[in-house]
Parts: sequence; structure tokens; C-alpha cells
Amino acid sequence: MPVRDAYPAIGGTPPTRLSGSSVGSKYLYDYDLRRQSRWLRKRRCRPMGRTGEQVTKYIDDSSNFGADGPFFHIIREGLKGLAEGEDYFDLLADDVVFEYVISVPGYPQRVEGRQSIIDLYSDYDSFMTVRSADNLHVYRDPAVSVAVLEYEVHGESVQTGRTYDNRFVSIVTIKDGKVARWRDYLDPVAVFDAAGWPGGLG
Repeated sequence: MPVRDAYPAIGGTPPTRLSGSSVGSKYLYDYDLRRQSRWLRKRRCRPMGRTGEQVTKYIDDSSNFGADGPFFHIIREGLKGLAEGEDYFDLLADDVVFEYVISVPGYPQRVEGRQSIIDLYSDYDSFMTVRSADNLHVYRDPAVSVAVLEYEVHGESVQTGRTYDNRFVSIVTIKDGKVARWRDYLDPVAVFDAAGWPGGLG
């Protein structure tokens, strides 16, 4: 099936930039392929969920953040009963706010919006391979819909092949069954030990 013929089956109209000048009886159309690819990724849907709702996936199942990814699995377990989603990004509200309180130098301190988070992590699977995630501890305050998650991830750097073991604390605020705010703390030394230190240090 041609790509364009698939759009009506998954809902909506694909985002396109239409520009063109007439050349004889032909028109030249300039499609923004990157936006179309992003739109397809966002709209990739299963026909129906168990209760009849449309189910959306934002990334391939095999990704670290996908339905089969160890990171998604441990976060889903930590937020069980508070937030639901088909993959990690589906747990997030459209207007989610992320704050990276302790991270690696140069990393953004604040990111707003689900699509911005998807873009931020778009190359993560080519940077780190996460094999497992464990040691989950969950602390909840139902009165304010906040969960504090402590967990570890294990894998290796794609570039160096060195072992990657890191510990995280994520403070997550839930609103209407989706993550509205995420505050993250990690060990930057663990990242550099795996991927390499700036300037060849370490």
C-alpha cells in the first residue's frame, strides 16, 4: 500500500508542507519528510484497547522506551495504578514538564512537552543499550498524586562497549492518569565511566 493511502486508516491528515510552482501541467510538491515520519510514529496505533479505546504507541517496541524495553517496564511498575501507557512516552501528558536536577554537563535542565522529550531521547538507543532495570523502590503520596521512584539500570555504551550501571531517583507528579511533571536525579559519573570522559579524562 502506498504510504499516503495508509493515512486515512490511522486517522487524521499527514502534516505536509505544500509548495509548488507549475511546470507545464505538473506541480512540484515539497513534503517535509521528517515531520511526516514523526507524525507516523506518533500515530502508530493498535485498532482498539481492551475497553474499546484507541491505543497509541510512540516508538518501536524494541526500543529502551518501547513496550518491550526494560526502562519502560520498571517505570510502568512504579506508576502502576497511577498512570497507564503503551510505551514510556504514552505515559506522558502532552504538556509534561521534565526537570533534570542532577545530570551530565550540557544536558538541558528543563524540557516542556511530550514531543520535546521524544526528540531529546530519539538517539538514545544508539548511545546506550539498557539490558535490565531493577531494585525498584516506590514511595507514594496519594494526597498530591506524587510518586518517588528509586531504581537502577544496567547495560553498556554503544560506542565503547563498557558496562553501564546507574542509579536514578525520579519524582513523578500524576494528573488525569498521565505524567504531568518529572524531576530526575542520576549519577553523571556512571555515564562518563561507560561512554567516556570529556577531554579524555578518567
